[in-house]
Amino acid sequence: MSTNAPSPISYHPTFLSGQTLDTNFAPVQPPFNIKSLPKLFDQKEFKEIPLTQNGSQEETFQLVMNSSDKVSSLGISGELDMTCGPVTGDANVKFAMDNINSGLSLSIIYRNSVTGKIKTVDLNDLDSLELADQVKQQIDDGLTFNEFVEAYGQYIIIGFKSGGEILYDCTYSTKDSSDKLSVSGGLSLAYNDVPGFNVSGSVNGDFKQQDIQKSLDVKTSFRIDPSSDSKDQTELINNLNKLTSIAQTAKSENKVELVDLKNNIDAAAQAILNPEISSDTDLNWSKAIIYPIGSIPCVSAAFAKQELEDERISGFLQYLNRLFIDIKSKSQDMEAMTDKWPKNEQSKLFITYAVKFEQIIQLIETFTDYQVLAKYGKDYNTYIQGGGDDNEDDTKQESKEDDILDNKQIDIPTDEFYKINIILLDSQYDDDIFTPFNEYMNKISLTASLSVAVDDIVTVNLSQNNGDPDSYTTIINQFVGWTEQGLLTKTIDSIEISSKTVLQFICTNTGGAAGFMALIELSNGKQYATPDGYFTCEASANTSSNPSMYRFNPIDWRVQSGVFPDNASFIWPNNDQKADDKEIFIFKFSDVIST
Repeated sequence: MSTNAPSPISYHPTFLSGQTLDTNFAPVQPPFNIKSLPKLFDQKEFKEIPLTQNGSQEETFQLVMNSSDKVSSLGISGELDMTCGPVTGDANVKFAMDNINSGLSLSIIYRNSVTGKIKTVDLNDLDSLELADQVKQQIDDGLTFNEFVEAYGQYIIIGFKSGGEILYDCTYSTKDSSDKLSVSGGLSLAYNDVPGFNVSGSVNGDFKQQDIQKSLDVKTSFRIDPSSDSKDQTELINNLNKLTSIAQTAKSENKVELVDLKNNIDAAAQAILNPEISSDTDLNWSKAIIYPIGSIPCVSAAFAKQELEDERISGFLQYLNRLFIDIKSKSQDMEAMTDKWPKNEQSKLFITYAVKFEQIIQLIETFTDYQVLAKYGKDYNTYIQGGGDDNEDDTKQESKEDDILDNKQIDIPTDEFYKINIILLDSQYDDDIFTPFNEYMNKISLTASLSVAVDDIVTVNLSQNNGDPDSYTTIINQFVGWTEQGLLTKTIDSIEISSKTVLQFICTNTGGAAGFMALIELSNGKQYATPDGYFTCEASANTSSNPSMYRFNPIDWRVQSGVFPDNASFIWPNNDQKADDKEIFIFKFSDVIST
């Protein structure tokens, strides 16, 4: 977004036409003679400016894999050229900054934005603006352009747009890169038939919808403008929450329900963003239209002898926000890694990166003063160009010839952060921290093998979501264990497990004596076999839940395989031996492994 053109930012109820705003969009005192353009400064005259029809609408329903794509999906890329994101007064930019993704998270974004009518002065009208006599005298007395902007603002409000906007963010955190890929694959499958859904980037692999359950946590955030307690808004949020929660189960009928929910969401959004109004006085402003104060003729003429281009900082702001988002994302990664990656296994540079990231974040979060931004902006421009002209393409910083590949970007002094090459930082961080972490997680990731023998029939179901009834999938279906030659054994060699994994065994007796035996072997070498107390009876045909267990020696049933250890035995509740009895046993991995 060019800062020499009018630009929209989030509306605030305190905004008035003719107000000037600082770099963080906070109102300051205008430097102009208000009589030089009454229709801008006089609110009654401004209301007489005729409305023009815009009538645009944008909708996004997207899976995003990183914070850079999230910024685009939320529609704030342009604002990040004009303000310091971490301290901005722009509500949409603040929403994005409060919801930066780590490298181990991904998000579903729903955005619906409507622009109706516009009221604004013509750019040619700005030629009539004059500086106040007091301001002219200050300039004659040596006021610099930096001091002028610090005192009187960087932008002026020249109009408004009506309409509204809905931002909804559902973020899934994962334990490592492998699980993040699996969750993205599951989400892609869940939403692939939902109207308007798309993926930012590509997701390739053999995934199942239940892979969504590999997420560790799900967090939702939203912003609605105009906000109200209306039925439409309540239904909108409820349906958005349902849309992102129902997808986590793998039922085929959910596909139809997801499509219906999305249609209901769009209908509610339409009612919120396009309300019926009786007159133009009822318009809801959603955007303020701002214009750079340095581009107004009377200002540029007053400072003609100064090199204004040295002072402009749009290129620096673009770089600054991109760096902040990148470092904040990595810092969040490292916070999540701390509990999973033992210190004796961590990269030797872990603390170095963590400390430097925190120092840079804390420094940037103090940039509320234009003079500080201008100072760093000038240092940035001098560094990347050897001169001082405004750089609107931050890739120039990344291709700077004097960057030496062997130099650690993390060793650059904190107060010279503007020298950090973001592409090199990403590469070095991946080599030093992210890749070693994921290699460690792959090394310790647990799997389990399962062997079962039964007289007579067993079905085994697997849940990766703490045994939620809707989360079970069948991994062994109606296995018949009894034969005249002895009991058969059914084995599954590798099951991915976590503390959220639950195995459910539904056993059926077709007559006579009955028994169930199971063996679970973890990839870390630990074994659990019936009659171990970790196998519990969840439901019994003839007794209440959790009955006492009768245990039978394997010699009572001849098992053809030799996979079971000597201490394993068959179990059955209360020695119930009736035909068509169904007994349900469960094994919760949370009982044997930590989160």
